[in-house]
Amino acid sequence: MALKFKIREWLMINESAEYLSVLTGESFTWKDILAIVTEGNLDVYWVLQHVMAERTAFYEHTSKYINPKEINFSQLFEATSNFLGLDKPEGDKSSGRHHGEDNCDKPVLGHPEGVEGLLRGKPPERVSLNGKYKIEDRFSGVIADYFLSHITNSGGELINLDGHAVSDSNGQYWILLEWSEPMGDGHEGYYYPSGSLPELDQLAFKRTDLEALLRQESESTTDGFNSTMPPHWAPHLQTLVRAANHFWQNADPDDQSTYPKQKEVASYLRQRGFESERLANAGAAIIKCSWANKAQ
Repeated sequence: MALKFKIREWLMINESAEYLSVLTGESFTWKDILAIVTEGNLDVYWVLQHVMAERTAFYEHTSKYINPKEINFSQLFEATSNFLGLDKPEGDKSSGRHHGEDNCDKPVLGHPEGVEGLLRGKPPERVSLNGKYKIEDRFSGVIADYFLSHITNSGGELINLDGHAVSDSNGQYWILLEWSEPMGDGHEGYYYPSGSLPELDQLAFKRTDLEALLRQESESTTDGFNSTMPPHWAPHLQTLVRAANHFWQNADPDDQSTYPKQKEVASYLRQRGFESERLANAGAAIIKCSWANKAQ
């Protein structure tokens, strides 16, 4: 395996495709990586450089952020408008009720101090983000649609007025921002949620996440060994059992061409936690069928 893969924690999208190709012996492309992401099987990170963001919070249900029976929506709209520097639409006769008040079963991002913080006019913390941040797309789905448009070459208009959410290594959520220049007539400039989408060369993946993806796939094809192995078995022992099942269950004692190569088995074990080549080779020898030893 190339040294660049062994020593790096992060891989960009084309490198991730190359790495999976090396590990599996199959051909992966950047489109395959995006497809895995859109299916929810792999986390993707946005490489940001000096991007302003606003701290936000995740609420499991809308009702945990906004209780429609307690909040005056006219007051809430006014507070939000004042915060963003917007004007209330003419002719708005809101009674304080809201047409979507009964739709309270969806996850939502909101003010880190809840609606009370918003009504007090207290702005959330704003910082400049630099580094790799996990893309949190479950609140809008726009980025997933954007990835699908790349996979299918379909294009389309992808707009998210609420902005895009990311999270840092501490699990803190952030909304990415853009700056609006002053429009004259006494209006000041202000930040607003950014609708910009990431370029493909801004997408990064953890090498360990890619390896875990393959381990999960391998363990899902072990005919129940993962669920039936006693919990007191050591991790290496469980890995050996899976490896024996993976490599030897379909081998034909009378056909040596069906025998797995020692190098293949050792590589499999190294990728799953065996610390050295010597230990991996020893493990490969342990699980080798007795009739295979006699045949050689």
